[in-house]
Amino acid sequence: MSIEQASKMTKRSYHHGDLRRVLAEAALSLAVEEGSWDFSLRDVARKAGVSHAAPYRHYESKRELMAEIAAQGFEALRDALEAATSTSQESPGRQLARTGEAYVRFGLEQPALYRLMFGPSLVSNRPARLQDAASGAFGVLREVMRSCWTGDPGDEAVIQQQALLAWAQVHGITMLALDGWLEKGGGDAEALMERVARTWLPGFCESLSQRTALG
Repeated sequence: MSIEQASKMTKRSYHHGDLRRVLAEAALSLAVEEGSWDFSLRDVARKAGVSHAAPYRHYESKRELMAEIAAQGFEALRDALEAATSTSQESPGRQLARTGEAYVRFGLEQPALYRLMFGPSLVSNRPARLQDAASGAFGVLREVMRSCWTGDPGDEAVIQQQALLAWAQVHGITMLALDGWLEKGGGDAEALMERVARTWLPGFCESLSQRTALG
């Protein structure tokens, strides 16, 4: 990109109030290219074609920018999970399986973003926006799990626990695949997820129904 092109992009971004998006996209692009998030705000500014001071108009630190990107990632994950079951007329167990499949697919298609969302750098002192976005994504999984419950009003603690177990299953598959461990074991994420979707996830759903039946 030439200096003239960068200047035009910067002016256009400021004019449209779009610099936040430009910076977020530049940072994610850098992470994909370099295979890590170990770069500075100056690097992001250079990638975006703006001045070194420009990022500080919107973000006090690199961590704040990363938190914004992670929040956007969780919102995209939430949308993917909702889309997986929004038009489905299938059983709750099958809907849970579709949710799990969508989860793994999201992580495998966007590994850099996924690692940021669940990486250690943003675990503590999460901004409210990031926490709300993460809770929203998990909330989709929890609501699907709640649909497995046939009692009224249902044991929220049990539903939460089962949702966490289901989450652990799909998150574990995703991370094993991203880190190359499934290939080393002679397997692949698609085959393992197919088995989980066919048996284990519907089993979580059935266990809730059985608990209700037993009173």
